[in-house]
Amino acid sequence: DRFLYVADTGSSRVVRLDTTKGTKGASLDRRLEPLKDDAVMTGTALETVVPAGMLTKPSGIEIHGGLVYVTDAATSTFHVFDKMGTAVRSLATDLPPGSLAGFTFGPDKKIYFTDKRSGRVLRIDPQ
Repeated sequence: DRFLYVADTGSSRVVRLDTTKGTKGASLDRRLEPLKDDAVMTGTALETVVPAGMLTKPSGIEIHGGLVYVTDAATSTFHVFDKMGTAVRSLATDLPPGSLAGFTFGPDKKIYFTDKRSGRVLRIDPQ
């Protein structure tokens, strides 16, 4: 869709930005994370998708099959929401707090993620 979804860790929420509105400005100062494109957007606003209080420390985020998948680094839990912010399901990994960060869906439709604390790559076979 036309939205950019963001896990706003500092504010404990998930927001989105309508990329068809506003004006693209100067590039961001991103030294450690190469991006295909980046800019400061003016004349647009963030819309809250998942409000503060539902997640503690949202970290990784992926849009897949029309759903928003988010990891919570504080609880090491995967959460799934629809694009309006309604909770669909969650999965506690039983990993220690601070273990989860980014993840991705592989071509086999399985979820691959890192356990930062142990340095492992793990896989979830969603059903």
